[in-house]
Amino acid sequence: MFLALYGHHCFFLLGGQNKKQTAVSHSAVEAEITAADQALRTSGLPAIPLWAKILNRPVALALYQDSQAAGRIMATGRARSLRHIKRTHSVSVAWIHERIQSP
Repeated sequence: MFLALYGHHCFFLLGGQNKKQTAVSHSAVEAEITAADQALRTSGLPAIPLWAKILNRPVALALYQDSQAAGRIMATGRARSLRHIKRTHSVSVAWIHERIQSP
């Protein structure tokens, strides 16, 4: 995960993070969704009010994925094949969906 401030004419890296996952992921999609949850909770969402205050204007958080399947699951908020992810990784796909859909 990395957090960057970017606009039309700038791109500034603010921080990066990696974390060992607490359970074994059985697919790349499962690992991607777990990483997206960690990034949103620890870096993305806490940065929004800070940068809105510093810049004195509304800011938006963009979440980019390199997996089309993970992106589709997060966009729909459902994944029958990953219904175990809540128990094994403590990740709610519906929560991620709500965060990326809110303005």
